[in-house]
Amino acid sequence: MKKDKLAELSKWFKIFFLATAIIVVYKTFDNIGNILGWFGFLLSLLTPFFIGFVLAFFLNRPVGFLQKKFSCCKVRIVQRISKFLSIFIVYVIFLALLGIILGSLLPMLISSISDFVGHLPEYISAIKENIQRLEEANPNLAELGIFEMINDISGDKIIAMMNIFDMENIKKYLDGVMSVSNALLNSLIGFIVSIYMILEKDMLLGFVKRVCRLFMNERKFETAKSYVQKSNFIIFRYFLGQFCDSLLISICASIILMVLNVPYGIVLGFLFGMFNLIPYFGPIIMGVVVVLITFLSSGFFTALWAAILLL
Repeated sequence: MKKDKLAELSKWFKIFFLATAIIVVYKTFDNIGNILGWFGFLLSLLTPFFIGFVLAFFLNRPVGFLQKKFSCCKVRIVQRISKFLSIFIVYVIFLALLGIILGSLLPMLISSISDFVGHLPEYISAIKENIQRLEEANPNLAELGIFEMINDISGDKIIAMMNIFDMENIKKYLDGVMSVSNALLNSLIGFIVSIYMILEKDMLLGFVKRVCRLFMNERKFETAKSYVQKSNFIIFRYFLGQFCDSLLISICASIILMVLNVPYGIVLGFLFGMFNLIPYFGPIIMGVVVVLITFLSSGFFTALWAAILLL
């Protein structure tokens, strides 16, 4: 009798949980905007910690390398402050490199963009002339109506549209300024968090170990630990290799474009190399952009040479 009652009760519990699950799923989709907004807000709060984790992940190895070297020093005070000294040196070098890159490339990039916009009417005219020549040489192309499609486009009109956009969307620009400010603030907090993570690495790892051991035995914990260590080594080496590869390509591409006298050669070469950090499609997309800008600014044959040499 008791078994029948328990079975009946269990059946009603299953029905209740099923109905609750259906209501939860329905309400979730019914308020998907609010839920996504809440997740977005949560992610925005966690952004500094994510930045700090990434910085700590990549800077921890050079800090550890220097700490080992300072620990072997015969001067006792150096041995005692080896960790602080290593963190100080690594972060000073990191900030110096970041400052050099931003200080040299950012003004150049801004100048190149403004120069490109200033020459936009000339580039539009060059495109029109080239398409018109192609249509005169190949009458079949005239049927496609390509020239008529872009005939109304002019650089002056584009610049005028951009100026109207500037006047009518001041709020959007202010929002953009706020976004940049938030990004800078998140980066600053992330920078501080990364220093704390490296300083308290042993304590944080000890906490993670204690939590993991609550859910797995010693053998499983050691197996998981070995996989995490291998993954850590592989991921670090992969991104280090990708960065060195992109840096080398940036240097080579900048030299190629400078030799070809392509305007904005250094900036385009740097961007071409850095886009190699995006697997597969990055080099293709930026390669097409570089060749197109070279074609507009320096002509067909220079663009052809740029395409061949960059490839």
